[in-house]
Parts: sequence; C-alpha cells; structure tokens
Amino acid sequence: MSEFKLDDGDLMAYLAGEASPEVVQAIESSEATLMEVNALKSLDVSFFKSQFRSNCPDTQQLLEYEVGFLSDELYAEVKHHLSNCPHCQAEVATLAEVELESESVSTLTALKSKLDELIAAGKTILDTVFVPPAPQPAFALRGEQQGVQTYQAEGYQVILSIQPPVASEKNAKVEGQLNNLDDPLTEFQGTISLYKDESLLKEEPIDTFGYFSFGNIGFGAYDLLIELSSSTLTVRDIEIE
Repeated sequence: MSEFKLDDGDLMAYLAGEASPEVVQAIESSEATLMEVNALKSLDVSFFKSQFRSNCPDTQQLLEYEVGFLSDELYAEVKHHLSNCPHCQAEVATLAEVELESESVSTLTALKSKLDELIAAGKTILDTVFVPPAPQPAFALRGEQQGVQTYQAEGYQVILSIQPPVASEKNAKVEGQLNNLDDPLTEFQGTISLYKDESLLKEEPIDTFGYFSFGNIGFGAYDLLIELSSSTLTVRDIEIE
C-alpha cells in the first residue's frame, strides 16, 4: 500500500468522526499515529472540531446553499469552498438527503395560507394558464424557444425564461416579465414570491417595467405568486429540469 501522508487536519477529522475511509485506515494502521491520536483524546473534541472547521460555512449556510436561498455572491463563495472541502461536501450531501425526506412528508401550507389571507382582504386572485408556443417555421433556429414559457390571465401575461445550469452547476435561473396587455405602458408596483411544496423560498420586488429574476433555483416544481395593488396572479407547476 502506498504511503498516505497525514496532516493535523486529518487527525482533527478523525477525532471529530469526519475522516475519510482512507484517512481512517492510514491512522489505524500506524501504531505511532494511533498513540498521537490517543494523546489528543484528552482534549475537548468539540473545541478541536471547531478549530478544525473554523473557516467552514455553518450548517445553516450550507442548508441555504442546498435549497438555493443564498445570494449569488455568497452562493459563489460557498461553492468555491465546497470544491476544496470534503467535510462540507459530506455535510451538504447529508442535508440533501434530509431535504428529500422532509419534502415527502411536508405539511407546510404557506402558499395556501397566503392566498386565504389575500382573499379575506378582498383581493382578486387570477390563476394564469399556460399558453402553448406558436408553431415555428421550418427555418427557425433549433432551440430558439427553448426555456421560454408564457402564461396568461385576463389582461395579464407572464413570460418566463428558464436558464438551465451550465456544466458542473446544479441550479438554474428564472427571469421573467409581467405585461398588461390592455395597457402596455403600465408601471408596476408589487412583489413576486417563489414557492416550492407550498413553502415560501424567495420574495423579490417587481420593477416598474414588470421584470423579475430568481437565481440559484434547484430542480423541481415551483409556484409563483405575483402581488399587485388590486389583484394577485398565480403561476402554478413551473418545472425546473
């Protein structure tokens, strides 16, 4: 077996129970290294662990990274850290498994509660419907309409552009525009909220021209809630694949 070089970080990981199988094997096959580890056992392991991972994002940040809650800047920082930290990689993998389990038994109804609140306040709820794209001419560029979805309710139109993740990425980006077909010069004021499994993920303002954007969106089905002064639009079952 080739020699496996150990450093202080490997010993800390071993004491914290987070060492890789290769590190565990290397430590436990060396009597001298085991003696060094046993001598360290008198130290407070939790303190040892905190020193070892003092530069790592905390669990809350890793969870927000996994579900796409972080800002683009912070998301990039955590992603860079993960590329060099097997311990955080393992923690994110565990959080992903927990997230999948919680989704299957989720009882969160934030979207329903919000709609009930708006109805009680006398707001009009407009459920948009998907508008199939028009047939493309034979000379149209392949993929020209890929990722673009249009929804409509009464005089409102919602156009979504879903930008898939690039190579090595796992999260997509959603950009959109709200249009008032009856009054194209409308200046919008309102907010747009992104829901998944009935729970609120993100909320952003709509600019006066109706534009909005959500970054770091994982795969799955989503709902949008667009709150305007007089009415509220819903866009249901947006698939990010």
